[in-house]
Amino acid sequence: MKTLIDLFKLFEKRRNEVFVYRTGIRRFTFKYSELYESSLQMVSYLASSGIKSGDRVALWAPNSPSWAFSYFGILLSGAIIIPIDFVGGKKRAETIVKLSGAKFIIQSNYKFEKITGRKTVMIEDLPFILKSHNQIKKIIQPKAEDIAEIVYTSGTTGDPKGVVLTHKNIVSNILNTCNHISIPSRFNFLSVLPLSHVFEQTVGFLIPLYRGDKIIYIRTIKPSSIMEALKEEEIYAMLVVPRFLSMLKNTIERELVSKGLIGLLRFSLTRKIISRLIHKKFGRKFQMFATGGAALPLDIFTFWKDLGFRVIEGYGLTECSPIVSGNTFETQIAGSVGKALKEVRIKVEDNELLVKGDNVFSGYYNNPKATIGAFKNGWFRTGDLVDVDKDKNIFIKGRKKDLIVNSSGINIYPSEIESILNKIDAVKDSCVMGIDKGEGEKVHAVLLLKNKNTDPAKIIRSANEKLD
Repeated sequence: MKTLIDLFKLFEKRRNEVFVYRTGIRRFTFKYSELYESSLQMVSYLASSGIKSGDRVALWAPNSPSWAFSYFGILLSGAIIIPIDFVGGKKRAETIVKLSGAKFIIQSNYKFEKITGRKTVMIEDLPFILKSHNQIKKIIQPKAEDIAEIVYTSGTTGDPKGVVLTHKNIVSNILNTCNHISIPSRFNFLSVLPLSHVFEQTVGFLIPLYRGDKIIYIRTIKPSSIMEALKEEEIYAMLVVPRFLSMLKNTIERELVSKGLIGLLRFSLTRKIISRLIHKKFGRKFQMFATGGAALPLDIFTFWKDLGFRVIEGYGLTECSPIVSGNTFETQIAGSVGKALKEVRIKVEDNELLVKGDNVFSGYYNNPKATIGAFKNGWFRTGDLVDVDKDKNIFIKGRKKDLIVNSSGINIYPSEIESILNKIDAVKDSCVMGIDKGEGEKVHAVLLLKNKNTDPAKIIRSANEKLD
């Protein structure tokens, strides 16, 4: 398999279900053969809308089976996908459309503000529109080096940068990640992260499709919808960000406190009973969380591990398609993002992780200055500070730009102090930063307190007792 079109060709002969779409009112099912046919009809529709090879098509819509056949329809047209986060606002979406030069926009009725001034279609209308279009007969075969999509980064400090990803970048990551994690059997995946993000796109969409798995989509990402899907769809796994696991942990602990059971988690026998009850809520087939996008706090990992859940933490960046390293289905190392994938090369210079491999992008779209700054002698600079142990497990220490160096020349990682502050009962959240008033950086913390009457000085003293 060298391109995403090679992946697509696998769907034609499969007869099993690929998607379940739960709208909250109805439940729709789709087979792999239907994904294949709808994608070919999508090519015909795009051609009738004037889309040619090399054109950019923006995809600003929520997760659904229609997103999937739009994705493959664009690729089969020889066009380039511009995925846009559906949660983001109209202004950001318009910026990305302008920067990418997108000629056509697939958007949604569920977004109140629409992008105008370009050809567009509502994704909810596509299943009806495609009924009048025949499947194309001949499938275009791109080269591995051809651009598949341009994914724009968050752009919190200016215009977002467009990460150019080729078929080769994405396919190499699919194959290497799949082999690395090594899930033993077919799974049902619950999709809750946006498909516009490369983490969900590669690990929660393309890898399951390559393996022949089933993906469950829910129209609204709210706790009740998630729990209903877990209970009714025999979910095996879901991709989450650490924040989700943290909020879920807090919900469970509040429930145990209200029932006077929280103290029983300390005892082996009663913890097993409580664990069994919690597992029941996730369904009898549930086996694992896969997490990425941010560092997973050690106490969150331990909480879920002690309850008998498998939590597979990985590390990656959009520029790496995105997976660089990960723990495996069989082995999870607490506090580590695992080992580098087999064909991904890494090295550490000045504590910064550098990466090279087929999964690494070649540059930012129309931004040569940013591209030059992203590489060092052909190695991609991640901007992340790491430790690597003797077994080659990677431990993320923090972002290079966030590192605090005090007047004594000591390196201080804000994330380490934040993790200590956030474990103090009175603290809801914290942010640690370095402030330089002419005598070297000094460590400061901004605290979000659970109760406004709490004395911050006591919190600082408590944190300092646990720090060197």
